Amino acid sequence: MRLKFAFFALFVICITLFASCNQGKSESPSSGDPSPLGQDNPFYTFEEFFGDLNGDGKEDRVTVIKNTVIDYQGESDMTRRGIVIAFNNNGNYEQVLINQNCFSSENEHGGTYFAPELSIKIERGNLYIAYDHGKYGSHRYTFRHRNGDFELIGYDKTEFRSSEEMDWILATITSINFNTKKNK
Repeated sequence: MRLKFAFFALFVICITLFASCNQGKSESPSSGDPSPLGQDNPFYTFEEFFGDLNGDGKEDRVTVIKNTVIDYQGESDMTRRGIVIAFNNNGNYEQVLINQNCFSSENEHGGTYFAPELSIKIERGNLYIAYDHGKYGSHRYTFRHRNGDFELIGYDKTEFRSSEEMDWILATITSINFNTKKNK
């Protein structure tokens, strides 16, 4: 029963993350604009990644954006980051997804450990979004563009715990494939 509840809770978290990233989906994509959101916007490009996401052999663009309006708490910029995905259409980029604040700030407070580090990778047509917690483990979400949308197709989690000698050992690995409905 406990495993079923944990799986259900994990599923709800994954769907919430996916819905959060999909909420701001643009209905009218901006074509060919060098800036992901156009000229008159308060956002700047934080990071960019390129790779084929729609299987057409052209390098699509994933841009992590950040608002230029700075919200300071103490001395750290806590402004959240967002994502813009644009497909390459013969040299023009057509925006297919936007969410302006679905990721935490890179300066997020980590409590008793450092804040999780966001990493994005495009490989074999999949978009991988991961939060790495260093010696504590990581969470990775795998998305694939299908049926005109980005679908969550996988979730991977690793956790580490300290032993009596203060060495870090792998405690658990969770891997869920939503295509095959299998959990490892």
